[in-house]
Amino acid sequence: MSDWDILLRLASAPGWREATYGGGGGPVAGNPMGTASIPTSGRWNCSTFQAKSGLMWAPYLLGRRGYTFGVDDWSKAMIQELGGPGGVAVAVECGLADRMCEGLPRRLTRGAWMIAQGWNGNRGHAFFLNVAAGGLAYLEANNAYGVNGIGSRSCPGVPNARNWGGMWPAGALEPESADDVARRYETLYTATLI
Repeated sequence: MSDWDILLRLASAPGWREATYGGGGGPVAGNPMGTASIPTSGRWNCSTFQAKSGLMWAPYLLGRRGYTFGVDDWSKAMIQELGGPGGVAVAVECGLADRMCEGLPRRLTRGAWMIAQGWNGNRGHAFFLNVAAGGLAYLEANNAYGVNGIGSRSCPGVPNARNWGGMWPAGALEPESADDVARRYETLYTATLI
Protein backbone atom coordinates (compact mmCIF):
# COMPACT_ATOMS: atom_id res chain seq x y z
CA MET A 1 0.00 0.00 0.00
CA SER A 2 1.32 3.43 -0.96
CA ASP A 3 0.81 6.74 0.82
CA TRP A 4 -0.48 8.01 -2.52
CA ASP A 5 -3.47 5.64 -2.30
CA ILE A 6 -4.97 8.68 -0.58
CA LEU A 7 -5.85 9.76 -4.13
CA LEU A 8 -8.50 7.01 -4.19
CA ARG A 9 -9.96 8.25 -0.91
CA LEU A 10 -10.11 11.83 -2.22
CA ALA A 11 -11.67 10.69 -5.51
CA SER A 12 -14.55 9.04 -3.68
CA ALA A 13 -14.90 11.54 -0.80
CA PRO A 14 -18.08 13.56 -0.28
CA GLY A 15 -17.73 16.91 -2.02
CA TRP A 16 -15.40 15.38 -4.64
CA ARG A 17 -17.31 12.43 -6.06
CA GLU A 18 -20.66 14.06 -6.84
CA ALA A 19 -19.52 16.56 -9.50
CA THR A 20 -19.77 15.61 -13.16
CA TYR A 21 -17.27 16.39 -15.90
CA GLY A 22 -17.05 19.90 -17.36
CA GLY A 23 -15.10 23.14 -17.16
CA GLY A 24 -13.91 25.31 -14.34
CA GLY A 25 -12.02 24.65 -11.17
CA GLY A 26 -13.88 21.76 -9.59
CA PRO A 27 -16.14 21.95 -6.55
CA VAL A 28 -13.51 21.67 -3.80
CA ALA A 29 -12.73 25.13 -2.42
CA GLY A 30 -9.70 26.27 -0.49
CA ASN A 31 -5.97 25.90 -0.90
CA PRO A 32 -4.27 24.13 2.01
CA MET A 33 -0.82 24.51 0.38
CA GLY A 34 -0.79 28.30 0.10
CA THR A 35 -2.74 31.48 0.46
CA ALA A 36 -3.68 32.05 -3.16
CA SER A 37 -7.29 31.62 -4.15
CA ILE A 38 -7.76 28.80 -6.66
CA PRO A 39 -10.85 28.80 -8.94
CA THR A 40 -13.88 26.65 -8.19
CA SER A 41 -16.88 25.49 -10.18
CA GLY A 42 -19.51 22.78 -9.98
CA ARG A 43 -17.62 20.42 -12.33
CA TRP A 44 -14.26 18.71 -12.69
CA ASN A 45 -12.02 18.48 -15.69
CA CYS A 46 -8.91 16.34 -15.96
CA SER A 47 -6.47 19.12 -15.06
CA THR A 48 -8.48 20.54 -12.15
CA PHE A 49 -8.88 17.11 -10.56
CA GLN A 50 -5.18 16.33 -11.00
CA ALA A 51 -4.11 19.68 -9.52
CA LYS A 52 -6.50 19.73 -6.57
CA SER A 53 -6.05 16.09 -5.61
CA GLY A 54 -2.38 15.37 -6.40
CA LEU A 55 -0.74 18.77 -6.11
CA MET A 56 -2.74 20.33 -3.26
CA TRP A 57 -4.87 18.13 -1.02
CA ALA A 58 -3.05 14.75 -1.04
CA PRO A 59 0.35 16.32 -0.28
CA TYR A 60 -1.20 18.43 2.47
CA LEU A 61 -2.95 15.44 4.06
CA LEU A 62 0.26 13.40 3.77
CA GLY A 63 2.21 16.11 5.62
CA ARG A 64 4.32 17.14 2.61
CA ARG A 65 4.40 20.82 3.51
CA GLY A 66 7.79 21.75 2.06
CA TYR A 67 6.25 24.04 -0.57
CA THR A 68 3.33 26.30 -1.31
CA PHE A 69 0.99 25.91 -4.23
CA GLY A 70 -0.05 29.21 -5.74
CA VAL A 71 -1.71 30.76 -8.74
CA ASP A 72 1.40 30.34 -10.92
CA ASP A 73 1.49 26.61 -10.10
CA TRP A 74 -2.23 26.36 -10.87
CA SER A 75 -1.69 28.07 -14.24
CA LYS A 76 1.12 25.65 -15.16
CA ALA A 77 -1.05 22.68 -14.18
CA MET A 78 -3.89 24.00 -16.35
CA ILE A 79 -1.73 23.63 -19.49
CA GLN A 80 -0.48 26.91 -20.89
CA GLU A 81 0.96 25.40 -24.07
CA LEU A 82 -0.20 22.61 -26.33
CA GLY A 83 1.97 19.56 -25.87
CA GLY A 84 3.31 20.71 -22.49
CA PRO A 85 3.75 18.56 -19.37
CA GLY A 86 1.32 20.54 -17.18
CA GLY A 87 0.92 19.08 -13.70
CA VAL A 88 3.76 16.61 -14.23
CA ALA A 89 6.28 19.49 -14.34
CA VAL A 90 4.64 21.13 -11.31
CA ALA A 91 4.94 17.88 -9.31
CA VAL A 92 8.69 17.77 -10.04
CA GLU A 93 9.16 21.49 -9.28
CA CYS A 94 7.31 21.09 -5.97
CA GLY A 95 9.37 18.05 -4.91
CA LEU A 96 6.51 15.54 -5.13
CA ALA A 97 8.41 13.59 -7.81
CA ASP A 98 12.13 13.26 -8.55
CA ARG A 99 12.12 13.61 -12.31
CA MET A 100 9.89 13.81 -15.34
CA CYS A 101 10.03 11.14 -18.06
CA GLU A 102 8.88 11.38 -21.61
CA GLY A 103 6.98 8.11 -21.81
CA LEU A 104 6.82 5.70 -18.90
CA PRO A 105 9.67 5.13 -16.44
CA ARG A 106 11.79 2.07 -17.15
CA ARG A 107 11.13 0.64 -13.71
CA LEU A 108 7.51 0.23 -12.61
CA THR A 109 7.13 -0.73 -8.96
CA ARG A 110 3.85 -2.30 -7.94
CA GLY A 111 1.78 0.12 -5.86
CA ALA A 112 3.58 3.21 -7.17
CA TRP A 113 1.59 6.18 -8.43
CA MET A 114 2.50 8.40 -11.38
CA ILE A 115 1.18 11.77 -12.39
CA ALA A 116 0.75 11.90 -16.17
CA GLN A 117 -0.08 14.15 -19.09
CA GLY A 118 -0.83 12.63 -22.48
CA TRP A 119 -1.24 14.30 -25.88
CA ASN A 120 -2.65 13.29 -29.24
CA GLY A 121 -2.29 16.27 -31.54
CA ASN A 122 -3.95 19.20 -29.79
CA ARG A 123 -5.99 17.00 -27.42
CA GLY A 124 -4.53 16.48 -23.99
CA HIS A 125 -5.47 14.49 -20.90
CA ALA A 126 -4.17 14.84 -17.33
CA PHE A 127 -4.45 11.76 -15.10
CA PHE A 128 -2.77 9.46 -12.59
CA LEU A 129 -1.52 5.93 -13.17
CA ASN A 130 -1.23 3.28 -10.48
CA VAL A 131 1.07 0.30 -11.00
CA ALA A 132 -1.36 -2.53 -10.22
CA ALA A 133 -1.20 -6.30 -10.58
CA GLY A 134 -1.36 -6.92 -14.29
CA GLY A 135 -0.56 -3.43 -15.55
CA LEU A 136 -1.44 0.22 -15.08
CA ALA A 137 -4.72 1.59 -13.77
CA TYR A 138 -6.02 5.08 -14.55
CA LEU A 139 -7.41 7.53 -11.98
CA GLU A 140 -8.88 10.50 -13.81
CA ALA A 141 -11.63 13.01 -14.35
CA ASN A 142 -13.19 12.19 -17.68
CA ASN A 143 -16.41 12.30 -19.67
CA ALA A 144 -15.74 9.01 -21.44
CA TYR A 145 -15.60 5.32 -20.52
CA GLY A 146 -18.71 5.80 -18.35
CA VAL A 147 -16.81 7.97 -15.84
CA ASN A 148 -18.54 11.41 -16.17
CA GLY A 149 -16.65 12.95 -13.25
CA ILE A 150 -13.91 11.31 -11.22
CA GLY A 151 -13.21 7.62 -11.71
CA SER A 152 -11.35 5.19 -13.91
CA ARG A 153 -11.62 3.63 -17.34
CA SER A 154 -9.73 0.75 -15.67
CA CYS A 155 -12.89 -0.16 -13.74
CA PRO A 156 -15.35 -0.68 -16.61
CA GLY A 157 -18.00 -2.25 -14.36
CA VAL A 158 -17.82 0.57 -11.76
CA PRO A 159 -16.18 3.50 -13.57
CA ASN A 160 -17.32 6.41 -11.38
CA ALA A 161 -15.68 6.98 -7.99
CA ARG A 162 -19.10 7.78 -6.47
CA ASN A 163 -19.41 4.03 -5.97
CA TRP A 164 -15.93 3.14 -4.72
CA GLY A 165 -15.76 3.72 -0.96
CA GLY A 166 -12.16 5.01 -0.94
CA MET A 167 -10.40 2.18 -2.76
CA TRP A 168 -10.41 0.35 -6.07
CA PRO A 169 -13.72 -1.53 -6.27
CA ALA A 170 -13.26 -5.21 -5.41
CA GLY A 171 -12.88 -7.32 -8.54
CA ALA A 172 -13.53 -4.39 -10.90
CA LEU A 173 -9.98 -3.33 -11.75
CA GLU A 174 -8.83 -4.22 -15.27
CA PRO A 175 -5.39 -2.61 -15.74
CA GLU A 176 -3.83 -2.05 -19.16
CA SER A 177 -0.34 -3.14 -20.11
CA ALA A 178 2.35 -0.48 -19.98
CA ASP A 179 2.77 -0.90 -23.74
CA ASP A 180 -0.94 -0.25 -24.36
CA VAL A 181 -0.88 2.89 -22.20
CA ALA A 182 2.25 4.18 -23.95
CA ARG A 183 0.74 3.52 -27.40
CA ARG A 184 -2.42 5.44 -26.51
CA TYR A 185 -0.57 8.79 -26.58
CA GLU A 186 1.64 10.41 -29.21
CA THR A 187 3.36 12.27 -26.37
CA LEU A 188 3.25 11.12 -22.74
CA TYR A 189 4.87 12.79 -19.74
CA THR A 190 5.01 10.99 -16.40
CA ALA A 191 6.64 11.35 -13.01
CA THR A 192 6.53 8.85 -10.15
CA LEU A 193 5.15 10.42 -6.98
CA ILE A 194 7.40 10.07 -3.92
